[in-house]
Amino acid sequence: MTRKQVHNLLAAAEYARTIGRPLNRFTTIHWQAGGLVGDYQGATLRFLKLARDWLRLRGESLTYIWVRESGEGIGEHVHILMHVPPHLARQFSNRQRGWLQACDATFRKGVISSRPVGRNYRHALKGVQYGERYRDHLANVLAYVLKGEREFAGELSGKRCSTSQNIGRKARRGWPNP
Repeated sequence: MTRKQVHNLLAAAEYARTIGRPLNRFTTIHWQAGGLVGDYQGATLRFLKLARDWLRLRGESLTYIWVRESGEGIGEHVHILMHVPPHLARQFSNRQRGWLQACDATFRKGVISSRPVGRNYRHALKGVQYGERYRDHLANVLAYVLKGEREFAGELSGKRCSTSQNIGRKARRGWPNP
């Protein structure tokens, strides 16, 4: 990943917080472990579209950043940080299996990992819980996801990373930290 890409993702994550849509869910999908062969970027975009459509039906929008990697023995996978309203988190989790199948991946152990950023999904909205700051948890997850700036993250065709439009470069124009 380039420094410019890393800066864009960090700025997008901070902007998400300022617009009240903090990235509170960390999901990793191992596409090859799910039996998918081929268009991993397309599968990622399809998964995000299904999530976005589901949230839209509930009056919400999807805010996210994603980073693709490919590693020896791990294969092609994607890390997604997104905002899921806490009151929808459980229902959202229950839908992920179907979304994987709609992306032509097989659901089985190790294909998808999804957890809150912080102690729970409300932590991002509260800021501090049990003496722990959400910002510290987010910084740790971002450091892990953005490791591709410091170390080789595998050969890929297509985009390495991106953001949702609502926190992308155009949305951040005029913001103090574009």
